[in-house]
Amino acid sequence: MNEGNQAVGVPDYLFNANIEWDVPFAPALTLTGRVVHTGEQAANITNTLLLETWTRFDIGARYVTLVGSRPLTLRVGVDNVTNEAYWASALKDVVSRGYIDDCSRYRGGPQSGVVDCFRGHQGVRTK
Repeated sequence: MNEGNQAVGVPDYLFNANIEWDVPFAPALTLTGRVVHTGEQAANITNTLLLETWTRFDIGARYVTLVGSRPLTLRVGVDNVTNEAYWASALKDVVSRGYIDDCSRYRGGPQSGVVDCFRGHQGVRTK
């Protein structure tokens, strides 16, 4: 039935690129960016339903400082800056419900922000 067809949830290609820029006039500040581009992928075993190609852009910043003698990293970011609506992936259901083309599809997340911090633990030193 699926001989010669594309596997469910396996895109034709993937392209991921991350970039970081250490800001010269603010040595503890790093700006980050990421692009995720995913090719078309089958959403069922007969390849009659396809998920379209999609691209997502993320941006962020990281600031590292010392609190006492321990490093503290503060991060902010926005994922899916353009608020692109997309189907991230498809997956053949593990439990068959009796349908030949019974697959789950996963929608990509909407635009979202993140703020977090990480405090270094013992065994991590800075010069």
